[in-house]
Amino acid sequence: MRPYVDKAQKLPPGAPRIAQPRTRAGLVLLNAVLKIAASRLAHRLGGVANALFSPPAGAIDLPTYSVTPDATSSAPVGPELGQPNSSNV
Repeated sequence: MRPYVDKAQKLPPGAPRIAQPRTRAGLVLLNAVLKIAASRLAHRLGGVANALFSPPAGAIDLPTYSVTPDATSSAPVGPELGQPNSSNV
């Protein structure tokens, strides 16, 4: 699973530095880009960008685990979880 995670978390070149401008012009540019990114148009286009730049979810085969009745019966229910029942209402 490590290759999938590395691909998903990879930053583009210069990404950390671009968010830390050192000049007034850089700060003005960063504020303009952030203002555009917060616009409604950018919100609508976000789905398209996500589809283009995100790794596909089917790129990794996850194992299938079986669930046995014994595994689910050990979960606490009722008063243990603070749920009201007829005796403590």
